[in-house]
Formats: sequence, C-alpha cells, structure tokens
Amino acid sequence: MFKMLTFLKKRDDLTMEEFKHYYESVHAQIGKQVLQPEVRRYFRRYLTPFDDALASRANGLDYDVVTEIWFDGKADFEVVMARLSQPDIQRLIVEDEEQLFDRSRNQVMLVDEVETEFAGASANV
Repeated sequence: MFKMLTFLKKRDDLTMEEFKHYYESVHAQIGKQVLQPEVRRYFRRYLTPFDDALASRANGLDYDVVTEIWFDGKADFEVVMARLSQPDIQRLIVEDEEQLFDRSRNQVMLVDEVETEFAGASANV
C-alpha cells in the first residue's frame, strides 16, 4: 500500500459540526468522484484535543482533521496526481476547499509505515 496524509485546518468561521457536515456531504463526495478508481481507502480522522498532563499542547490544535488516502501502489498515486493537476479538476477542488479549509495551513505528506507487533494483537485493528 501507498498512503498520503493530509493535515487540514478548518476555516475559523466554521464550527466543528459545520466543518464535518460540509466535509462529509460535499467535499468527500467530490473526492470520491475524482479519486476513483485508483484509491482503495479514504479516511477522515477528526481530531479532538486530549487535555491531560501528557498532552502539552491540548489547546489550539494545528489541524482539525487528518485525511488518509490509500493506493495499491505508487503508480496509482501518480495517476491520481496527474488527474488532480488538470485545470478543470484543480479549479473545482480549490473552489471547494476555500469553502472549508484555511488552505494556507494545509500539509500533505507521503507515509512510510513501520508497525510494531504486540503479542496477541490482531493485525486488522
């Protein structure tokens, strides 16, 4: 698997509920249209601060959601990146993202995963 993570910050004028609703009902649906058929999994992981002694930066999260996009391999990722760079698709995505995100704070990265196995743990957690 080949994975891309995006760390996204909602616009300040949106509540978390408004943000999640728009993301799921509009933005994720656009993603579904433009990412198929190469994408295998598309997760949104909405973040909530954990306020305790271990969480030194509990207030003022830098991001509100981490999005995971999984591909079977780098070739599928490159096909999607080429599609996303087409002017009409790029315009559609940027216009929609402006309704949702503080785009100046978005971060995108590729992931090289390494897993530590624990005795008795299921691999499909």
